[in-house]
Amino acid sequence: MRTILIAGMLALACATLTADLGSAQIPCNNVVGLYNHPDGTGPPRTTMVGVEPIRLYLVLCRPASCETGYDPLCAVNGFECAMRFDPVPDNDLVLARKIYHPNAVILDGRNDINEGVIDFMCGYGTDVPVTDASVVLVELEFRSLGAGTTDIYLEPK
Repeated sequence: MRTILIAGMLALACATLTADLGSAQIPCNNVVGLYNHPDGTGPPRTTMVGVEPIRLYLVLCRPASCETGYDPLCAVNGFECAMRFDPVPDNDLVLARKIYHPNAVILDGRNDINEGVIDFMCGYGTDVPVTDASVVLVELEFRSLGAGTTDIYLEPK
């Protein structure tokens, strides 16, 4: 049995709302979190039992445009952040799937969970609508191959 601690949400200064993923440092009040449910809710801890996969959702909550006085946005066109694992998995935790919006254009970055960090850099061919003040950026499916606790942190990229 493995316990995963989701170490909080991240108020990102990131490319969540910019067309150019390279210029990612815009100070905004956008909040990105890792949640148990696609609506941006769920406890900050989850326990994996046996070989059953667990799904977590990287969700952007309350997206707003800084350039226009923090006006709520109705769509997003990209994002970037990093996910850090502590302790670093030693082939005992597997990120089995990453499910993005169908129009995603994914850029390469660190992608080996056994190195302890995974990068997310994604733009969308068409804007992704915000529903009920949130949008799922990526759905993650983990599988555990051992016992222990893993903390997951979100960081700016």
